[in-house]
Amino acid sequence: SNTKKHTYVANTKEEFILLYVNALPPFMNLSNPAKTVYAYILNNYTFKSQFEIGGATRGLMSKQLGFAPSTIANALTELVIAEFLYSISKGLYQINPIYAFKGSGFERNETIKAIIELKCKEKF
Repeated sequence: SNTKKHTYVANTKEEFILLYVNALPPFMNLSNPAKTVYAYILNNYTFKSQFEIGGATRGLMSKQLGFAPSTIANALTELVIAEFLYSISKGLYQINPIYAFKGSGFERNETIKAIIELKCKEKF
C-alpha cells in the first residue's frame, strides 16, 4: 500500500511556533538577555492574549535564566522598544504576532487586527 503515516517530532503539530523571517534582522540586534527572555516568553506564554510579568515572575525568570531581576526588567523594556512585545500597561504584555505566532493564519490575522485597533484608539 502507498499509505503514508505522518509523525511529528514534537508531541503534536500544535507545539510549533512560527517565527517570521521579518523578525530575524531586529532579533539579531537584541542583547543576549533580551533574546533569552524572548525565547522564554515564546515558550511559556500565550500568543492570543495578554499576560502579566510582575516582580514575582521576574524573580522566577531571574532564577531560571540566570540573570538579575533588573536585567530581566531591562530586557522586557528592550523587547517593547523593538516591538517584539506590546506593553499594555505596567507589567502587562502581549507578544507581537507580526514577528511570532502559535496558531492558524486566521487567528494571527485576527490578533494583528485587534492590536492595530488598540493602537489606533491610543492615538485619539
